[in-house]
Amino acid sequence: MQANAVKKLLNLNADTTAGSGGWGEQWKLLIYDRFCRDVISPLINVAELRKQGITLHMLLDSEREEIPDVPCVYFVTPTAANVARIAKDCAARLYTSVHLNFASPLPRPLLEELAKTSVAADAVSAITKVWDQALDYVCLEPRLFTLNQPDSYVAFNDPAASEAALAAWTSRIVQGLFSALATLGVLPIIRAPKGGAAEHIATRLHEMLRAHTQGRSSLFASGTASSSSSASASSHDSFARPVLVLLQRDHDLVTAVHHTATYQALVDDLLSLKMNRVTFEAEEGGRSVRKSYDLDPANDAFYAAYGGREFPAAIEANAEQLAGVAQREAAIRAGGAQGAAGLGGAAAAGGGGGGGAGGGGGQGDIMAAVTSLPALLEKKKMLEQHTAILQGTMDLVMAREVPTLHEVCESMVRTSYADKAKLLEVLAGPGTLRDKVRVLVVAYVATEGLAAADMEELEAAVGAALTASQPAPAPGPDGAPAAARAPIDLASVPEMKVLSYIKKYKQDAARMRLVKGEWRSGGDGRRRRRRRRRQHQQCAAATGALLAATTHAPPALRC
Repeated sequence: MQANAVKKLLNLNADTTAGSGGWGEQWKLLIYDRFCRDVISPLINVAELRKQGITLHMLLDSEREEIPDVPCVYFVTPTAANVARIAKDCAARLYTSVHLNFASPLPRPLLEELAKTSVAADAVSAITKVWDQALDYVCLEPRLFTLNQPDSYVAFNDPAASEAALAAWTSRIVQGLFSALATLGVLPIIRAPKGGAAEHIATRLHEMLRAHTQGRSSLFASGTASSSSSASASSHDSFARPVLVLLQRDHDLVTAVHHTATYQALVDDLLSLKMNRVTFEAEEGGRSVRKSYDLDPANDAFYAAYGGREFPAAIEANAEQLAGVAQREAAIRAGGAQGAAGLGGAAAAGGGGGGGAGGGGGQGDIMAAVTSLPALLEKKKMLEQHTAILQGTMDLVMAREVPTLHEVCESMVRTSYADKAKLLEVLAGPGTLRDKVRVLVVAYVATEGLAAADMEELEAAVGAALTASQPAPAPGPDGAPAAARAPIDLASVPEMKVLSYIKKYKQDAARMRLVKGEWRSGGDGRRRRRRRRRQHQQCAAATGALLAATTHAPPALRC
């Protein structure tokens, strides 16, 4: 649905439902900022942009020249810097007509500033339309979207964050959720646990939905965002309303850090995957080559079928399908060659009616082969792309022994028990420092029974492995033996700060639950209840502070 909304935007907000399969009737320019570029890139490739009539697309903050007689579509977020740059473009008369599309509603002060600047520059006539879109989120898959708000986890748990900063983060998240609901054309029942950011965001989202549906114009009643106008118009009156559950990341820290074994998760974990584009280094001809591929489940049948399957199953399926395609291609080419030879022989013999009948059948086989071959070659190209991605992923899987890490993490999550001997073995083996820290985070959060001495021993094992991985010191002068490697101060290693962060968080969370239980059990009068209430509030505040105990986001918990 978001793709349809973006295509409508690119076509000057004209309804393209009737002629969605044709080419754009008018050539246009597209100007976007970095956030809106991320919105478009997973949905529409360059070929599709050409089909929508976009001949040139550029970033808003890039240097651009005047291009007259062609309408320009702006798609940007409503910030003061973006509005100022748009006003500058209009004053310079870079484009004859400008269609402004903001990813979320343009605040009144910025709209007035744009109008004032345009009037002063005598550029009002260049601005054809101003549209408030509901598209400030990124749709990566048909059933997966992200608000694309990095470091939001740290912002909501940073004890030094100001009220204004928290309010700004909350507004962005609420607006993003509202846009996703508006695109779907649904009014959900919202549920969130009491206390914390999730409840606050749920309340703000409810207020925004209520205010919007009570207005004169509503995205939920227009039917423009939904695939069915009647369904969209009656979504808020229907008894079959969906349920939107908002949870904080703290409810399940393990899922964010533990090692997995599925194809899609390993690609995201080991390779560089951003906005459905994977980039990695591969060896070709004895040199390193940088490769990039697009992974889109909506248009990639193999990725849609095997992205959620375990990695070995994806490798086996890729090999089988590639062999089947190669066999079928060889059969088609052989059949076409035989048919062409048969037709040539019939023509040389000057065959009459019987030869004509046989020739017609051979020609039909050739045409069928020619028709099916392009689709087969396209499938082969897609499978070869996955072969390269699977190989790049496998190289890192073997180098870092990811199957062992996955087995250990999965066992701890499933049994809530940590085998210290196995953990020590894993921490002394291959793998990056971050891999080992992630294993310890799962051990601390998902299991019970690890004593403080055990934790110190496990951290010491990580320090020893880190020290051993450092380059050996150079030999001394006159052949003197090299000095021993100096032990590394773990307190200075950023990744190790995650462990102290997790331990303190777990201790304070347990303490908060204990105090909360004692307070609820009642007991000794009003004074005791007030004291327990204050302790409960202090523990809650301490827990929030510990979630941002480090200066930067814990690397394994970065959102």
